[in-house]
Amino acid sequence: MPSSLLLSVLKHSPSEMIKRKVLHTIVSIAQQSLIQQLRKELGASEATEQLLDWLLDAWETLEILKDRFGEARALEIFTAYAPRQQTRTLEGVMA
Repeated sequence: MPSSLLLSVLKHSPSEMIKRKVLHTIVSIAQQSLIQQLRKELGASEATEQLLDWLLDAWETLEILKDRFGEARALEIFTAYAPRQQTRTLEGVMA
C-alpha cells in the first residue's frame, strides 16, 4: 500500500484500530528502510547485525512505553541522558 494511500486511510478512517494499524505499517516501512541503509553503510558483519537487533529491540521497547505511559512520557523515559562515563559497558561494546 503506498504511503499516500495509507495517510488517506489514516485521515478518513473512523476506527482507531485501523488508524493504529496504518501508523504501524508506515513506521514499519520507515524502520525497514533505515535498517537497509544502515546495513549498506556499516557493511555485513556480526557487529552490524547485533547493532540492528538492539535497534529493533529499542523500537519495540519504545512502543511498549508509549502504550503504558503515552508518547510524550515514553520519549522522555527513552531519551533520558546518561553521561557516557556513567553508562555500563556490555562486553566492551560501549567503551
